[in-house]
Amino acid sequence: MASAPTQPSADAQHYPKHFPNMLKSYLPSHHEAFRRVLWTGLHSQLTTITVPEGGNMVEDIQSADQTITITTGSALAQVGSRNSPRQQALRAGDMLTVPAGAPCELVNTGPMPLGVLLVTSW
Repeated sequence: MASAPTQPSADAQHYPKHFPNMLKSYLPSHHEAFRRVLWTGLHSQLTTITVPEGGNMVEDIQSADQTITITTGSALAQVGSRNSPRQQALRAGDMLTVPAGAPCELVNTGPMPLGVLLVTSW
């Protein structure tokens, strides 16, 4: 789901990254950019994503496991092959894991922007 990893920050190798008050301070509002990379480490990346009402998020097949947490709104996740994807309804507070190699699409099914916190591990 995430693009190729960017270079980790100099402190990513040796120090933890603290995100105080994460749910209020770092998650995007409906006015912010669609995708915002918050942190890139040696083996993972933390990204926030906003999907507008009626929109969807289609990602290329990734060679890394991903963990999707819905922070606001509701969505229908379709994971797997186009011929027979597994579907899962999601709402704020839900988490979904997507194994490496599985295509994934999130469709915003609610009346508000969909907020997503995405962790990609490679």
